[in-house]
Amino acid sequence: MSKTVKYLINIDHLLPKHDSGSSSDAAATKPCLSQGIAEDLYRKLADQLLNISHWNINAGKLPTKFDLVDSNGKGGHFHAAENLFVKIKMPAPKNKTGNGYDWVVIEKVENYHEENIEYIHLQMRPCPCLDNKGGGIAHFYEQNATNSFILIRSGSDIQLSVHGRNESPNTSNVRLWDMLRNIFVAGGGIFGGSKLQWEDFVNSMIKV
Repeated sequence: MSKTVKYLINIDHLLPKHDSGSSSDAAATKPCLSQGIAEDLYRKLADQLLNISHWNINAGKLPTKFDLVDSNGKGGHFHAAENLFVKIKMPAPKNKTGNGYDWVVIEKVENYHEENIEYIHLQMRPCPCLDNKGGGIAHFYEQNATNSFILIRSGSDIQLSVHGRNESPNTSNVRLWDMLRNIFVAGGGIFGGSKLQWEDFVNSMIKV
């Protein structure tokens, strides 16, 4: 389990239940001078969060590239939506099961809006590579792992957070090379733990 993260806005009720493996949490907050300023910033951050192909994440000085694609593997100028896929190119040994990429499917895109509170909740889960569906889960975590991305505004406060749940190395139905590679990456051999990666993500995005 990760260490406790203090939230400006409580979002625990939005997260999936944690049953096994490790977990991680990263959050950044921004109090604004007024609700109007917060609403404008929220809309800008929402556009950035949904524009996954333009995410900028670094592991140390090495970038991680994200490509949002449809069920045919085609990219385009579109925002995140349920049943779209993200292929991830990491500064790590190649994932042969994923043809060089780690793959996730977007299983939830939830938008909630009231006058004083609004949020966007993205939830992703490891999945097979679209070009190699019979090759098993093409990700360093097993299929029961999830990543939740939550942008929320409450009054004049904004919070962006990322939450990993049920994170266990993917060692089932993969070749020996990928099994060793997945253990290495899941154990933090590249990132020093995914928490550091996502802390960079939330802090960089919310500073706009």
